[in-house]
Amino acid sequence: MKKYILIFFVIISFVVTSCYNDKKETLFPSLVACDSTQYLFKTYILPMINSNCNGCHNNQAPILNSYVNIEINASSMYNDIVSGKMPQGGTPLDDCSKKMFKKWMDHGMPNN
Repeated sequence: MKKYILIFFVIISFVVTSCYNDKKETLFPSLVACDSTQYLFKTYILPMINSNCNGCHNNQAPILNSYVNIEINASSMYNDIVSGKMPQGGTPLDDCSKKMFKKWMDHGMPNN
């Protein structure tokens, strides 16, 4: 009987100490839902363009260094991003970034 009690406590100890609480975002970053409701130009869209496009398009056509230039080229930019044509030679934008850009366009490309 003592043997079974000892085995029981060993198993319980193992179960209790092996349980931990990790965040889903840390363990499975690709499964975290994209918050495409965040499509503010100055907070999300412009930094995305600055980090992914302006390596080339700060000094070659189309120039993407201002809101007006980005707004004028938004439709062709989106098509090039979705098709994988851009960023040329760079890492493709993740799906969340594409959704944010599309949402920004669909809501009239506000300069917010």
